[in-house]
Amino acid sequence: MAQVPQEARPPAENSASEEGARQPEHEGLVLFLAVPNEVRNVTDLNGKAVALVKQEPAVEKTIKQAFAAARVTPNFVDDAGTDAIGRVIDREVAATPALIAPATAELTKLAAALSQVGLRLLEVPLPPQ
Repeated sequence: MAQVPQEARPPAENSASEEGARQPEHEGLVLFLAVPNEVRNVTDLNGKAVALVKQEPAVEKTIKQAFAAARVTPNFVDDAGTDAIGRVIDREVAATPALIAPATAELTKLAAALSQVGLRLLEVPLPPQ
């Protein structure tokens, strides 16, 4: 499996499993996916494997709602105990949720680190609740 630089790992305080994703209102929040450069938009993930690490139920529901709102049906694969970013680098899966944050979040360092390993961030707006 590919070695993933620490900088390419989502910061713990901003991970998809954090409190921000459990807010009842999703307005202005975006699901950021780590994807290979060839994935141009969320529809490219239709039918593809997407690594879903162990999440709190509310966060997992939010992630799945974002895909549903985009009319995309990926094949969610359980990624408990493995390095999801590494699996994307190795092309074992097409994407993994990196974090949920405001659309205006400054993610330059994370984007640059992902770029060094051939990945990028893809934004998927969260549907209003």
